[in-house]
Amino acid sequence: MRFLPLVLLLAILLAPLAAAADDAITHAGWDLRPVFGHGGDFAYCLIDRADTGGKKLTVALDPQNEINLGFTIPGAGLKPGARYDMVVAFAGGWKRTVRGAALDPDTILLQLGAEPGWPQALMANVGLTLQGIKGGPQVPFALPLMKSAFDALRGCIARNKGRIDKKAA
Repeated sequence: MRFLPLVLLLAILLAPLAAAADDAITHAGWDLRPVFGHGGDFAYCLIDRADTGGKKLTVALDPQNEINLGFTIPGAGLKPGARYDMVVAFAGGWKRTVRGAALDPDTILLQLGAEPGWPQALMANVGLTLQGIKGGPQVPFALPLMKSAFDALRGCIARNKGRIDKKAA
């Protein structure tokens, strides 16, 4: 009980920092929101951003620090439910091959897990390219203000962890 005032003071002091991160990513075109499961329990937070040519990049972070990347590429011609091996490459030379699942003909989801290299690579670069392992076009995506984006995602998780949204249920 004696820690309650300290917790409240920390919440009051940190709220402007979370708001500043949220404002920064909003100005960079990112949209931040929490996601609740079928039972209404908080599941994760995500940001997404429309890119040139109708492309969209989605970054999701859960309370266990697992990252998912969703790429929407109009006209990609993916087979929903199919698995595709994709190469995610950054300008600095860091790249990984990840198996993704097609959610619809234009969207592929890459479940990256909690490997520490992913947040650093995303925050240290201004863009990435996505390409099928068997070749095909390299599709570029911009990564503006990723440090602020991850700060906003972590703030969103802190604000929603343990929360239940009865409307989502």
